[in-house]
Amino acid sequence: MGLRALITLSFAAIGAAVLLNVPPAPPPGTQTLSGSFQGYSMEIASFADLAGNLSSPNKLSYRMLQNLKDISGAAVPIRVGGTTANHAVWRPGQEEAMVQNFATPGADQPANVSWGPKYLESFKVFPTGTKYTVGVTFDSGKKGQDSSAAEAEAFHNGIGKDLFAIEVGNEFDVYPVDRNLTTWSIIQFVPEWVSRTSAIALRVLPKNNRRIFQAGTFVTPGTISEDASWTAQAAIDLGINSNNLAKTWCGVRTHQADARR
Repeated sequence: MGLRALITLSFAAIGAAVLLNVPPAPPPGTQTLSGSFQGYSMEIASFADLAGNLSSPNKLSYRMLQNLKDISGAAVPIRVGGTTANHAVWRPGQEEAMVQNFATPGADQPANVSWGPKYLESFKVFPTGTKYTVGVTFDSGKKGQDSSAAEAEAFHNGIGKDLFAIEVGNEFDVYPVDRNLTTWSIIQFVPEWVSRTSAIALRVLPKNNRRIFQAGTFVTPGTISEDASWTAQAAIDLGINSNNLAKTWCGVRTHQADARR
């Protein structure tokens, strides 16, 4: 039998093998993948532009998210945080939705931002059912705790039932803020995170709904930093959920620009 005949037979066999009878609906008891398995992460500094507001919503973003909802059957979850969430301040008297302060001309991100009540309008324009995970600052000391709690309270009151989770600090394994970089480690991070989430819960959240924090917002070990100790298992072993306030675990993130390492 020649090579051409073998190839023809092989393709014929493959063609026959992929003819499947797919039912219109999964059989009873079958595990199904949630339509909201995909999500989008947006920088806190950029969210007001990406979403718009009640008087001027971003129609492009809305249509994209509504199309995904129509296809999958579930609204796409949105995470608002990122690096700029580590440098954000809630200002209840600020008229502008977002004020960005840049340290150098041409920088791709502001050095710090402040946001006011109008910023919360941006959480009201995406498709119905959209749930949000938001990031708050994690500066040290009493001042840092007050800032974290103030942001969390504003988000909690402003987003309401659509608030899914709160992240305290973003990627503090490689981008710690207001910490001693020579001694900072996951051993220090965990008790500080537990203390901060406990303080926020006590000051902001109702007693029956305090388990709302997303833990483990780390970068994939070995991609940006050589320190591979920041893992989910290590954080759990050190007691990151000892106060029973962790609702979800972010796992780890791989940045496309750093995945080449």
